[in-house]
Amino acid sequence: PVSGKRFVLREVTTNSKSNSFFFYSHDIRFLVKTISKEEKQQMLAMLPSYTAHISDQPGSFLARVLGMYQVRKHVFIVQLNVFACERPVHEVYDLKGSSYKRRATEREKQAAFVVLKDIDFKSDPDRAIKLEPGARQHFVRQLTSDVRLLEQQKIIGYSVLLGIHFRDREASEPEGAAGRMQMVTETPRARHIDTEPQDLASLRSSGSSHSLKASTDRGSSLPRSTSVSVTGRDKMRAEADGAVPSADPNEVYYIGVIDLLVPYTRKKQLEAKTRGRIVNARYGADSLSVTDPNKYASRLLEFIEANTPETGTAAGTVAAQESQRSLASSYGSSYLGSSYGSDRQLR
Repeated sequence: PVSGKRFVLREVTTNSKSNSFFFYSHDIRFLVKTISKEEKQQMLAMLPSYTAHISDQPGSFLARVLGMYQVRKHVFIVQLNVFACERPVHEVYDLKGSSYKRRATEREKQAAFVVLKDIDFKSDPDRAIKLEPGARQHFVRQLTSDVRLLEQQKIIGYSVLLGIHFRDREASEPEGAAGRMQMVTETPRARHIDTEPQDLASLRSSGSSHSLKASTDRGSSLPRSTSVSVTGRDKMRAEADGAVPSADPNEVYYIGVIDLLVPYTRKKQLEAKTRGRIVNARYGADSLSVTDPNKYASRLLEFIEANTPETGTAAGTVAAQESQRSLASSYGSSYLGSSYGSDRQLR
């Protein structure tokens, strides 16, 4: 409730071909995104399966869509922000498993908030999703279940959004690489929209809505800092804000599957056949992101699994121990007893 106070939305434009734009709530907990007519129909078609999946698997990585609304000709969804968390996120990756134009450009890297992509991820020899064996098993299993749901719904275009918090960068970058608020205020077309309570009331009266209440966990409340329920992520040692601790004690992960509403339309099928033939012949098989839902799902899962190595090997154990010793020397011996220590057992 606004309770007489202004409710501030922050607009962020995107580089997507759909020309959609985002609004974030003042605390960055909620994200409002415009969607196309096709995406609206996709949301309505998949709603029963989506809500059932979230209810049955509260540890799902799928973005939590809370509602879909229409104001005049504009349709938009409201969802929880994957990065509505307490810790600053220092690196962000958008991963699809494809390679064509999947590297952040130099111009993009100069932006206040940088989103890196697949080739950037693979080009860094130290970059991987480092999980303990048990946690890795549950992570891959849950992600596979999530992606297979999207595959069944004939959806493409989604990606794994990975945010990484580095403990050794807290002092030098306490607000993250871009600063928590810069991600929504320092883009070329960013602006604040201060909406008075009476203006919100007029918007509510002029718009229609499709309630998606079933998309949240049954009977659960959402604390201010919580982005997802972690009920189903206890075997990954997930924390209150949805963070998944790494096998590397220096890293903490925030993970979500986003952009869930792109249907594999006839236009997309034509693009996959014509443009895909040219791009894939020049840059390698499955280079183009657009492909049929089955290949799209399998390619993404293969990429994520290949870049989530088993850390129980001797090499992985040595690397983790070296990292832990380095952090211990920086933070003191008390660090070894923290929840990120290698001696903590999986539940």
